[in-house]
Amino acid sequence: MSTTSSHSALERALHRLAFATRRAQLGLADLEARLFRKELRATTMGAPVFITALPRAGTTMLLEVLAGCPEFATQTYRDMPFVLCPMLWRKLSRRARRQGVAQERAHGDGIVISPDSPEAFEEVLWLTFFGKHYGTHTITPWRDCRKAEFLESFAAHRRKVVALRAREEPRANRYLAKNNQNIARIGALLDAVPEAMVLVPFRDPLQQAASLLQQHLHFSALHQKDAFAKRYMADLGHFDFGANLRPIDFDDWHGSRAPQAPQQLHFWLDYWLATYRHLLTHP
Repeated sequence: MSTTSSHSALERALHRLAFATRRAQLGLADLEARLFRKELRATTMGAPVFITALPRAGTTMLLEVLAGCPEFATQTYRDMPFVLCPMLWRKLSRRARRQGVAQERAHGDGIVISPDSPEAFEEVLWLTFFGKHYGTHTITPWRDCRKAEFLESFAAHRRKVVALRAREEPRANRYLAKNNQNIARIGALLDAVPEAMVLVPFRDPLQQAASLLQQHLHFSALHQKDAFAKRYMADLGHFDFGANLRPIDFDDWHGSRAPQAPQQLHFWLDYWLATYRHLLTHP
C-alpha cells in the first residue's frame, strides 16, 4: 500500500464507490467474464504459487523476486480499486493511466513501490464469502472453503490475472499472490486449489516480533490522523496492524489468556509462537 496522501480526491471517491458493497464488484466480475470470454478460454493455466506468513517475514521481497520471473502473473496496484474485475477496470481506466512513479510504501520500511508493483487483492474474495471468520477483535482460522460460488469466483479471478499478464508476456501462466491472511487457512487454500504451492517464509522470532510492534505503532499513529488510510486497509482485508488490528486466534491463543496490549513486545512474541506452533501441528 502506498502512502495514502498520494491518493487524490477522485481516487478516494472511486475507492468508496468500489467498496460500498463487495457483492457489487462480484456482479461486475461476472459481466467481465462474459465480455472477455474468448480471451479467458484461450488462457493457459499452470500451478499457482501463494506466499503467506505472519507479516514482516519477507513476503513482499519474495513476491517481487518471483514476480520478475516470466511464468508468473500477479495483480498490481493499477487494479485498485475494482480489484475483482481487473480486465474490465484496465479497459475503462486506460485513458487515465498514470506513469509508474515510485515512492516508499506506507510502512515506512524503505520498500519502494509504483502503480506497476506486484500486489494481491484476493483477500476481498475471502472477506466476501467467509465474513463470519472475521470477528470484531480477532480472525478465526478455518480449513473448509467448499462453497461452490467461492471456488468458481476464485478460479475465475486467477484466470483473469494470468490473462492480463499474458498480453505482455506470453510465457506467463502461473498465478502468483502474496496474502498474509492465507496463513489462517492453508488447509482450506489447498483444498480449493490442490495443485498450488504455498511458500511460508520463516524469520527469527525476536526480530520479527520487534518489527511487528514497530509497524503496529506506526500504523496506529497513521490511522489516528488519516481515516481514509484506516478504511483503505480494512476494505482490502489488511488487519495486521494499527486501528484495524485483528490477530488470527490460532488455537485460541488470544482468547484463552488475559489480553496483552499489542503495544508490548510480549504480545507479538506470543503471536509468533502461536502462529508457527499451529503451522507445525496442522499441515
